[in-house]
Amino acid sequence: MSYFQPNTGSFGFVWLIIILFLAKTLLLSIYVAEFNNINPDWASVISRESSWNLPSEPNKRGGQIDLMIDRDDRFICMCGMKFTRGEFEVKKEYGTTLLGRAERVQELVGNKKTVMSVLVTTYGLKRNEYASRFDRVVTLEDLFQK
Repeated sequence: MSYFQPNTGSFGFVWLIIILFLAKTLLLSIYVAEFNNINPDWASVISRESSWNLPSEPNKRGGQIDLMIDRDDRFICMCGMKFTRGEFEVKKEYGTTLLGRAERVQELVGNKKTVMSVLVTTYGLKRNEYASRFDRVVTLEDLFQK
């Protein structure tokens, strides 16, 4: 994995770190709630988080993933952060990009882990034919619920 150098001179970076932490916490609680019915021991899952740069290869496009959560329960969450003034709309080109990224990550990790695509956005996801490219959607409202 390639790590990005943080921009420590920007106040916006502080908010990004806070939101990433809240997103990770929320994602963990979502998965714990879902899997608790199957195996209560999954309540404490170790994970590693980072942004990720996918290098270009011949016939394979590279890209950046805002937040990768590599969980020891064999899930990898590819999180895209989208800040919009309304619902985020997935267009055809971006939908194709998402599928390509998921396929690349799956190739790199093999069949040992399940790759999930997660959208973290301000106001949710506009439903259309490409919205299903995301397995989960997390909004700011979700992050700041008590």
